[in-house]
Amino acid sequence: FGKRRFALGMGMVIGTIVGFTIFNIANAFTPLNIQ
Repeated sequence: FGKRRFALGMGMVIGTIVGFTIFNIANAFTPLNIQ
């Protein structure tokens, strides 16, 4: 049970990091005048 919860937490952390990275990359490729 503990290991399953740990895996779930790691999945959420990795998902958050991946989403944040994708967001930053999308921001980098977006022209500044679209703010």
